[in-house]
Amino acid sequence: MRLFTDGAEFGDILELSSVGASGSEGVSSAQARSGTYSYYSAGAEGSNRWIEKTFTASSEIFYRFGVRRAGAQDMNIAVAKSGTTQIGYLKIPGSTGKIEIYVGSSTKVATSTITIPVGSWMLIEWHLKIDDSVGVSEIRVEGVADASFTGDTKPDANTTVNFMRHCSYNWDSTYYDDLAVNNTDNSDGKGDTSWCGEGRIEILMPNGNGNVNEWTGSDSNSIDNYLLVDDKPPSSADYVEDSTPGNQDAYLLTDFTGTGKQILRVWAAARAIDTVPEGAQMKIGIRTNSTDYLSSAKTLLTVYGPVIGDAHKVNPDDSAAWEDADLDALELVLETV
Repeated sequence: MRLFTDGAEFGDILELSSVGASGSEGVSSAQARSGTYSYYSAGAEGSNRWIEKTFTASSEIFYRFGVRRAGAQDMNIAVAKSGTTQIGYLKIPGSTGKIEIYVGSSTKVATSTITIPVGSWMLIEWHLKIDDSVGVSEIRVEGVADASFTGDTKPDANTTVNFMRHCSYNWDSTYYDDLAVNNTDNSDGKGDTSWCGEGRIEILMPNGNGNVNEWTGSDSNSIDNYLLVDDKPPSSADYVEDSTPGNQDAYLLTDFTGTGKQILRVWAAARAIDTVPEGAQMKIGIRTNSTDYLSSAKTLLTVYGPVIGDAHKVNPDDSAAWEDADLDALELVLETV
């Protein structure tokens, strides 16, 4: 099952689980593997500089990320953890530029043959299966199978991993983009149970009124609400709101440029807040060919947070592969619960 997909394209850090305490990490438009933004860390893990993503605890994961090294120093580019326990990590020594695979906090078990250059984006995939005898820790670089280890990948009693940490070294910014993770659970029937593969995340922002506009904007009316939700990064000064169950707000989206691209999945996303601590809920989804496909109710908190809808690997209207024209006709839909 795909546990998350994140390209930092809202230009904020709300989809990260945490960042280090130093303030030298976050989101930036200085570099991007795709879209406009990427995450970055400028400093060593031991100096409290990192970005982290939490996900459903799993005994076997396939993790994907793009990385751009800024300098030739030692750095841990991915650290898999279970709570406070380090299950394993990927390290790039500055002297070689090759990825070393570690189990636990110090046991090196494999080294890549491919060098990760400074100043260029590279796609890294990491397959980690936690077991004390038939465990696996292996990587692919730009889709090419490289270093691999099989054996004991269980450094202590923990049998799962539930978050990934990305770091840098010194004050050189290391950038991360196009993150995703699968586990081996196929209960959603979407088949995301192995390597994530290539993926570049783009965002289509609201640029017009959709088929219905029933929410009230921060300008006290429901006219041209799309102008209040088209900021990137999002602005809390402009917003739409509603408290009547079933009311919807819908928006047309910027055109997708599909030349040379294959559309692998589409989902709706927003930033939202409950202005009163009462557990308010909303649904989010897409409208295609005059039909709405909405998520289950999402409970909001009294701080802004991400609201993520269901991912559609094919167009739900015809169960066929997504096409450029499908995305150009798509609408983003919000619904009050």
